Amino acid sequence: MSVGGCKFYVIFIDNFSRFTWLFLFKQKSEVFNCFVRFKIRGVENQFSSSIKQLLTGNDGDYLSTVFQEYLS
Repeated sequence: MSVGGCKFYVIFIDNFSRFTWLFLFKQKSEVFNCFVRFKIRGVENQFSSSIKQLLTGNDGDYLSTVFQEYLS
């Protein structure tokens, strides 16, 4: 657990540049909203690019039904 009370994290890595973003969460349910904000404000604005592929761990802990529907 972090000093701020966060127990979960997600890391987004650009495979080309190896640029890395780390986000901390108190609940896993916060990941979807973070991804949407990251996609719109971070990658698409900062790099004028879009996400081509999203790789996740095998357990799928962070992929809620809403998240999966958004990605499809």
